[in-house]
Amino acid sequence: MNFSKSEYMSNTTHYVLGVLAVLVFMDLGFPIQAHSESTLNSCCLVGGDANSDGTFNIADVTFGIARIFTGGSAPTCLEEADANADNAFNIADVTFGIMRIFSGGAAPMCPVPIVPVDSATYIVTFESTWSVITHPDNFPPNPHFSGLIGATHDSTVLFWEEGALASLGIKSMAEFGSKFALTTEVGVAQQDGSAEYLLSGGFISPSPGSVSYTFEITSVYSKVTLVSMLAPSPDWFVGVNGLELYANGQWLDTVVVELFPYDAGTDDGIIYTSSNAVTSPFEVISAIATSPFLIGPNVPPLGTFTFVRQ
Repeated sequence: MNFSKSEYMSNTTHYVLGVLAVLVFMDLGFPIQAHSESTLNSCCLVGGDANSDGTFNIADVTFGIARIFTGGSAPTCLEEADANADNAFNIADVTFGIMRIFSGGAAPMCPVPIVPVDSATYIVTFESTWSVITHPDNFPPNPHFSGLIGATHDSTVLFWEEGALASLGIKSMAEFGSKFALTTEVGVAQQDGSAEYLLSGGFISPSPGSVSYTFEITSVYSKVTLVSMLAPSPDWFVGVNGLELYANGQWLDTVVVELFPYDAGTDDGIIYTSSNAVTSPFEVISAIATSPFLIGPNVPPLGTFTFVRQ
């Protein structure tokens, strides 16, 4: 009996699917989960090439069936056997291969390797030294710092940077001590995958004083941005931007950062208690190296952030 190409392909598909059905539903003593294997290497050259012969074809489907159901040879490269690129080799990859070969399904791809995630817990202590003794020039009444606000994130996002224009979140924090807009910006970064945890801690009132905050961090999002408004002030703040806590595959035990004043570039005030005067157009964020912080030839720090791994 002669078959057309389409009939042959259809019959072959039914045969392979039938074999799969028999193997799945007969009690052969080969549980599927026993041969679901994680793909953690970086050896993939041809997606779906379970038998590592340099090409993807029906032989790879057969190889997968033998491995999963009858304890056949393990793939030389699990990533190549992972036809559907879900970082595991199992029955789903066999099904994916059958659909590709006989029904024009999606082409197999090499999976993105799983990156092990390392995590840590830190306590950050904000120690404020800003006082009439350290900065006597026109020192204001009721000196204080607003509540800490920031995020853990990767290198693809910047919440603020010297020489760049302030976002609405940084403007609101620096002028009013508000967390709302910056919290929203962190939320957007979390949604697009560039930030992980929102950091929101307490305030210092009066200054000098201190406040501590405990937070979790992972190696995928190992940078910290954290800021606080210096108040009263037009638009002045202290903080760190993209501080790295994970280097050379290890968490840093202790990091101490001296804090100096920044101008958000959104208000023209020049003394602590200046009336609101919107800067138009906005200027870039800049370090303040003049009065009222300049004492002699230097600007003394206003305090420190100390990050200690727990």
